[in-house]
Amino acid sequence: MTKGKRISIALINAVPSGLLTLLIALFFASGTIAENYTDETFVAPQFFWMIPFWAIFVVIACFKRCLIIGIILMYLAPFIFLFLFMRLL
Repeated sequence: MTKGKRISIALINAVPSGLLTLLIALFFASGTIAENYTDETFVAPQFFWMIPFWAIFVVIACFKRCLIIGIILMYLAPFIFLFLFMRLL
């Protein structure tokens, strides 16, 4: 597979996985009704760190030879982030 084709496949898959990551980050950052007792929009903004974490997997999918693994990691990036960093947040 050529480099251009690999990058285009990775970027086509980056759009839905990025939307998924953004929606999950917004959901967790805004908190639930019970957590959001103030008038702030984002109660836990540290969950926006999912987005750069996802971007690392996009770069891996574009520039490494492991396209399939990179695409799978792009879609699983929010869940991997939550699994690894939930205790730190």
